[in-house]
Amino acid sequence: MYCGTWLNLDCFYAGADIANICNEAALIAARESATSVALKHFDAAIDRVIAGKHENLKQTENCHTGTV
Repeated sequence: MYCGTWLNLDCFYAGADIANICNEAALIAARESATSVALKHFDAAIDRVIAGKHENLKQTENCHTGTV
């Protein structure tokens, strides 16, 4: 299951996105004072990184709608 999750990410996201997810997972684990990074940390990181990416796209689209 764990390997399948990463294979799915590799199909849709660039290497930089995957690196950001790994870094975010480590930060989430550190905030929880965890001794290791678990799958739950990666799940939370995916939600945060991907949702942030979509939020940035929405802000960019809204910024350009009024430009002539």
